[in-house]
Amino acid sequence: MELIITPTQALVPLSVLFLVYHAIRALFFGKPESKHWEELPVVGLQKGWFEWVWATLKSIRKTQDWAFEGYRKV
Repeated sequence: MELIITPTQALVPLSVLFLVYHAIRALFFGKPESKHWEELPVVGLQKGWFEWVWATLKSIRKTQDWAFEGYRKV
């Protein structure tokens, strides 16, 4: 019997690992200590739980829009 792994079967564990990593990072490490990072204009973030996680996931489809929005903010 041959073991065949489909792309979906490979992506699900990677997605779960990605989400767990970001959750642990957000809960235990919090915000960056440097105020420099807080002063930079950021696009794509919305207030709420796991804002960076959601922005990272949405960046797959919205990178081009956010690039132009970032240039408008600067």
